[in-house]
Amino acid sequence: MNGSSLDPRIIRIDRTKHFWMKYSRGERTLQLLEDRLAEPQSHRMRNVLIIGDSNSGKTRLALRFMRRHRPQVNLSSPSVVPLLYVEATAADENKFYNAIFEELPVYKHGQTARSDMKEILAIRAMRDCGIRMLIIDEFHNLVKAPNQKQNNFRRVIRSLGNQLKIPILALGTREAFHAISSDSHLANRFQVVSLPKWELNGAGADEPSEYRKFLAAFERALPFHETSDLGNDPMAAKIYALSEGNIGEAADLLRDAARWAVRNDDARITEEALVECEFVPPSRRTILPD
Repeated sequence: MNGSSLDPRIIRIDRTKHFWMKYSRGERTLQLLEDRLAEPQSHRMRNVLIIGDSNSGKTRLALRFMRRHRPQVNLSSPSVVPLLYVEATAADENKFYNAIFEELPVYKHGQTARSDMKEILAIRAMRDCGIRMLIIDEFHNLVKAPNQKQNNFRRVIRSLGNQLKIPILALGTREAFHAISSDSHLANRFQVVSLPKWELNGAGADEPSEYRKFLAAFERALPFHETSDLGNDPMAAKIYALSEGNIGEAADLLRDAARWAVRNDDARITEEALVECEFVPPSRRTILPD
């Protein structure tokens, strides 16, 4: 068995983690975000909420969008940061402001400020850095908090949007929709975009589905000389079944199977590789293995 972590083929497989494979829903969503970013500032900016299962591509979309609008970093003065990305690990406004300061190095001292001053300092920092959109990932964590903490956190979101006059992009599972919809004032400002599970087959018999196109594009990024025929059956159907229609899971499965193939001196990904690479389907991860 060959193929160490330094093998160029393994390195190429690992790099697919950072590749962007185009698909129509993703491109439409990116265009929506560009449109929101380009809108003139007003007292009522329109926001976007992207919801989907874990590993459905929400964060990948946000990172792709951010790569289009990179910051101009300056460690001695305020950087120009068009898009600010933070995670809402909890419905805790103090931790949330600290996360903002962490992403803006010149303002890290704000983490030690009094709680009642952090909102003022965060707004000042974001204005100084020219923030044009705030991206909040893991927004579904909001629903895990007591009602009062949820209400406080929603107030923070409304306040930042109103005072900075910037759009907000929130990302999360379906619980994130409930976190926003329970506040009518906030819900009215968010357009919801859903990233559902993919379909194995498209509507047209003559046109491959987006899923099959994705698998074919992924195969072209892999270091094999022989075709694995990932976009056609039986491989596509097997991949779909194991990944349970989740595109992020399909990508993880293909990387695992590709590494297995390299280390077993196979010239392509086979059905055996899909089975033997020890990928565990999402629905079975809560089951204790034998």
